[in-house]
Amino acid sequence: MSTSDSTILEDVRIGVRLKIAALWTALLFLFAYGDIFGLLVPGRIEDVIAGEVFGFKITQMYLVGISVYIAIATVMIFLTLVLTPKVSRRTNILLSILYVASIVASLIGETWAYFYFLSTVESAPPADPPVRLDMAPTAVITAAGSTLAPATPDGGSSDRSVSEKPAAAAAQDSKARRPAVTDPKKSARSTTANSAPDLESKLWYGMPAYAKDGKVVCFFQSAHKFKSRYATFGFNDDANLDEGTMWPTSFALTELTAADEARIGELVKKAVS
Repeated sequence: MSTSDSTILEDVRIGVRLKIAALWTALLFLFAYGDIFGLLVPGRIEDVIAGEVFGFKITQMYLVGISVYIAIATVMIFLTLVLTPKVSRRTNILLSILYVASIVASLIGETWAYFYFLSTVESAPPADPPVRLDMAPTAVITAAGSTLAPATPDGGSSDRSVSEKPAAAAAQDSKARRPAVTDPKKSARSTTANSAPDLESKLWYGMPAYAKDGKVVCFFQSAHKFKSRYATFGFNDDANLDEGTMWPTSFALTELTAADEARIGELVKKAVS
């Protein structure tokens, strides 16, 4: 391996679900540091000892309410990763709006600049609706949540890299972008979607894949990503390709002709039959 090859860092796409989960985590850190810094404000510790904080009496109900407030954000780190795209999108958008409202409300009567700064970082609205990591955490969660359902698998021109939508819809987007059958990845995706439109497109170990009932049936392995002289279109053991005691489960691709596409289409249909 040459020195130049060994120093190249691959730009790996990060799925929308992981981005949103990371943003919930960042939000919790900002909450924690805001509370810690608040103890440094002169007179704040004395207020706490006297049983009052931010103008509220410290009671069991107050502490339970704060615990629920923090617990919801904490649980969303996990739920964002496991909920269905539709439910996850709606939940993230709704909760992020509620958290922004609570953060703005907490500024009432506040005079310290650090608190305004942290609140701005937590909830400042984005200047541009598309997802960017330079947005405030709750703002990004709102924007990114809207991309969970209509995403495309890794390898396309979209930044929404982790998705679970019908493969037929992904194929229509791909067809609109490619003028001819020359790219094995796009051709394989289109052929798979047309042959089995009920399959869900998703990422599987960083590779575009298609699943049935949550189980990956087939996948595409990029030649460039794995530094191979050919790409690979493969099938998992859930694919119904059995032929006697031995049968192929993966195929090398340098490019796809019409005949190759037809063959892959037949194999995909058989795999899900």
